[in-house]
Parts: sequence; structure tokens; C-alpha cells
Amino acid sequence: GLLSSYDLVRGYPAAPLRLLATSADFRWDTARLNGEFRSIPTVVAADAPLPNVLRNSDMALVSNGLPSHWSPLNARSAISASAGALRLVTDGAAWQGAVQSVAADTFAPNEPLTLGVRSRLTLPTGAPGTSGKIMAYERCSGKYRVLHTDTKLRSTDWASYTLTFPAPRAGCLLEIRLTSGNKGPANTIVEFDDVVLSRAERLGDSVVPAYDMRVDRTPVNTVSLTGTGTATLQAHADGRWQDVAEVSLTPGSTSRTVIPERFTGRNLHYGYHESHVVELLDLHRLTGDELFLDFARRWAPLASEKNGLVPPR
Repeated sequence: GLLSSYDLVRGYPAAPLRLLATSADFRWDTARLNGEFRSIPTVVAADAPLPNVLRNSDMALVSNGLPSHWSPLNARSAISASAGALRLVTDGAAWQGAVQSVAADTFAPNEPLTLGVRSRLTLPTGAPGTSGKIMAYERCSGKYRVLHTDTKLRSTDWASYTLTFPAPRAGCLLEIRLTSGNKGPANTIVEFDDVVLSRAERLGDSVVPAYDMRVDRTPVNTVSLTGTGTATLQAHADGRWQDVAEVSLTPGSTSRTVIPERFTGRNLHYGYHESHVVELLDLHRLTGDELFLDFARRWAPLASEKNGLVPPR
């Protein structure tokens, strides 16, 4: 077939892996990725967490109905603090948001930064909604330069998101914006909490696996370990060491862990799911085949702007 947008996003770098020992007796004897021998470095202690430079990152402090140190963007009446979270309600006329500035020269120019946030959506019943969004801007003498934008936050349950981008140039402010993703749909509730901005974590001892890019040939990538003791398998992605799974090894048995696709470099491009839902619904309308409707329902949670188009079961 023809080269597609999916092919263009495959080939992102695979995330380095390591094992963080959580018991004094941890030792792996064999380590295999999809059956082939690999050596996975083990560390006995993680680096101390790097300081979070954002103020009121857990949204616990409230002033005049808004999270302290976060300034409203656009409609102030639609932005509030609720149960320790920043809460935005879209009005269909303009995107909503809040911003916090970080002083110039807090970081070295262009050094890698990492930002983590928890977020969830509450979509309107039977109507289109929108996603949440994270943006990072450099501001110099009133002029803006995008450092990171267009991260879609789509989960209707509380979920964690992590991203990385370079620090501003010398003498420039950094702005972190938490917003709704689209000004059109009304009555989506977007919530943000636990916003952490710091320098990227050190890579240290690790290994970069070589994954099979053929998903049809290797549907999942599995790390198999034998040995003794307990550890946490971690992947370094978006500037942070992120936990993949707890590993417990006992003599005579094998522990198997599936590596999530987002760490393999062969993940799908989530930005096209809105059009997927429309295409599946069109195919269902033209053919009457319930299979297309079933798959439209499966994709719908990743396409918040098409919420309400998919008939319920």
C-alpha cells in the first residue's frame, strides 16, 4: 500500500530501559526480549527527585475562587478551583485556560525540561466535546515562541501525561498553559491537577531495545526475566524514568512483562482518531455492517470532539 501518516510517526526513538532493584537480593540470571537474549542494567537507587519549580502545583491553594499563582486565560467565569483541581468549562465561544510564568534563567538555555500533569474530561451527554491541552511558550520582550503545544488530553478518567521540551533562551520567561483544546464545543469540563515542571532526569545506566517494527509479526513486545528478588522495570521517556511494571523473581520461574507501545517507538498517531470515527460511521451508514459501528464505539473515547455522534449501545 501507499505510505501513510501512520508510517511517518513510526520510528520515534525507543525508550531506554533499566531495572530499579527494590530488594537487596535482586539479581536477574537471564533477560530476553521476545525470546532473544538482552542485558538490562540494574540500579540499586534512583536519583533524588528534581525540584518542581511551579507554585501551587497541586491546586490546593485557592484565592478568589481560582487556584493561587495560576492566572486565567479568556473567560474568567468558566475557570475555577474544584476539589483541589483547576476546572475549566468550555462555552463554545472561546478556548479556556490558565497560565503560570516561570522566571527567566530558572533553567540553563535550551536544557531539556520535563512536565507532568494529571487531567480528566467530563464530556457533555449526546453532544460533541473537546480535549484538554498543554502548551509551553517562551516569552521575550512581549514576543512568544512555541516550545511545546498540541498535546491532547483525552481521558475521561484521571490520567497522567508527561512531555518534554527545551528551556527558553537566556533572559526569556517560560509560560505553562493548561487549556481546553478547541473553542467550538461547549460544556466540556476539563480538570488539571499535580502539575510538575523540572529539569529532565538523568539517563544513567540503561539499554535501548531493538523492537520489531512489524506489528503484524510481533503484536506485543515482551521482556522475560529469571532470577531472584524484586525490582521495577522502568522506561526513560519524556525526560523521566517511568514505571512499567513491578517484577518479582523466584528461582525456577519466569517473569514476563509486556512493554507498552508508547515506549517502543512504533506507536500509532493519536491525532487522527476524530476522522477515524467519522469514516467508520460513514462505512456503517453505507453498508449497514455493525462491525464498523462497533469499531467506531471503540475509537470514540480517543475522539472527544466526536462525542455524541456515535449511537450508544
